[in-house]
Amino acid sequence: MIWLLVLVFAQEPQVCAPCHNEQIGDLKTHKHSAKGMECSVCHGASLKHRESTGNVPPDRVAAPEEVATLCGSCHVQEKTDYLVSAHQRALLAHKVKSANCVTCHGPHSLKVWSANEAACSRCHVATPASCKNESVKKSARVSCMNCHASHSLSAK
Repeated sequence: MIWLLVLVFAQEPQVCAPCHNEQIGDLKTHKHSAKGMECSVCHGASLKHRESTGNVPPDRVAAPEEVATLCGSCHVQEKTDYLVSAHQRALLAHKVKSANCVTCHGPHSLKVWSANEAACSRCHVATPASCKNESVKKSARVSCMNCHASHSLSAK
């Protein structure tokens, strides 16, 4: 039985691809894939899901408030930084939908930074006056990350 599971995990992208071809294609472009990370790391073995015709969810799909813990199992410092952020506090308070790891980094492939800026503007509609007044290198464009730390998003 153990050799069967090893075989299934070793062939995981091929096993998942018939139904999740887009996600597998995205994952192949991600640096996690180059390190051998496969679907089961985030979604569990999901054997019942694999054997179903689409009506059984995977073993694990992280809820928004669980994403930092899941990603943080490998990305410890980033998790530590995020857990003190205003986004995490808002998420845990269930007051608003709030950013988590996949908001900026994507669940299966890395997002380009311009997509992250667009994600910020969905909630932060207007650029605060203090941001407009910041002096930025002439060659750089105004960006949230000019002034905010990557994962805690606190002012630098």
